[in-house]
Amino acid sequence: KASDGDCVDCYVFTDTELERDTIVECSPIGLLELYENDQPDHKVIATIPGETSINVDDALEVLKEFIGRASIQFPNIVFVVGNFLPSQTVFDHIGGLPVGSGPIT
Repeated sequence: KASDGDCVDCYVFTDTELERDTIVECSPIGLLELYENDQPDHKVIATIPGETSINVDDALEVLKEFIGRASIQFPNIVFVVGNFLPSQTVFDHIGGLPVGSGPIT
């Protein structure tokens, strides 16, 4: 559970095609602040260990565009994308899971 009590939303940056709701081992690289009607709904950003590095700035731009397109489906919700925060904030967000305690799936 995330700090807001909901399940943790995680976007995995990968070149591998994944189906929605697939469980994969991943490593958090940061937290994207997202607000829905002024309520936090932050997103964990992760990569798959061992994959070639991606350009995080490019990937975040794609994700912001995706959120913009997805928000059209919810006309009564105002979405605001905030900052990209460092990986340690992920563990604060999900309740203090210590670094190195295992993969996030």
